Amino acid sequence: MDASILIALVSLAGTLGTALLAGRASTKAGRIKAEADERASARQAEAEAYVRARTFYDEMLTDLREELERTRAQVERIEAQSARLAEMLAAEQDTSHALRVQIRQLREQIAALESSIAQWERRVADLRRQLMEAGVTPVEEVTI
Repeated sequence: MDASILIALVSLAGTLGTALLAGRASTKAGRIKAEADERASARQAEAEAYVRARTFYDEMLTDLREELERTRAQVERIEAQSARLAEMLAAEQDTSHALRVQIRQLREQIAALESSIAQWERRVADLRRQLMEAGVTPVEEVTI
């Protein structure tokens, strides 16, 4: 064999080895790039999901704050209304107490008047009896 053929064969073997190594390196680099692209894509999807979740959270937080303000305003209105009703109730209770006092006084007056009427009726009856005993005919009873 000729030395030039041997050099060509060694050179060919080196080239084939280099080509095989380059092919493997290229495949490995492609796989690594695909994995890196996949991770980057996953990170991008996670980032977009985070932005959507954050936007949703912020909107919900804003809505809840607005609802809290509406609820606080409603509580203030109810407290004011409660205070007005308490004042009205106190006034009504004062009026009711005054009316009960007047009713008690009127009942006492009625009882006193009924007692006076009973005394007058007894006196009239006694006087009628005395007149009859004296032989005088009394006038007819007047009923009121």
